[in-house]
Amino acid sequence: MLTGFSLQELLSRWSGSMKLIQWAGVAFLFYMAFKLAVDKGDLHSSGTAAGPSMLTGAAMQWLNPKAWLASVAGMGAYAASGDGSEVLRFTAIYFVICYASIATWAFAGMRLQHRLRDARRVRWVNRGLAVILVASAVQMMV
Repeated sequence: MLTGFSLQELLSRWSGSMKLIQWAGVAFLFYMAFKLAVDKGDLHSSGTAAGPSMLTGAAMQWLNPKAWLASVAGMGAYAASGDGSEVLRFTAIYFVICYASIATWAFAGMRLQHRLRDARRVRWVNRGLAVILVASAVQMMV
């Protein structure tokens, strides 16, 4: 919600900022795709450490550049006018979609963790995800 209201202010002061944000996002997606493609697939997990708490995971989202990119891109596409009702509506929809997406990733991780213990399989999954990221980035450039 704060992104939506702040984005309108930024766009009204500097109209070229949307293109800059778009290209920065595309560059970041290409960077992530490259890192996934060259990853060796070693998970370095002994299996004894406890995972992060839900609170820690939620707090880490403030540091997640993909979350920032998705938030800015979504607000720019659907609520760029800065109209309060549009920003609030998009925020509510995005909240539901975001947590449904996180739940899907968590479920998939839980179901696939036994299949991804081998570094070779992790490499194939990472490379597949890299291709999807590149396709997403290319679509953003069109």
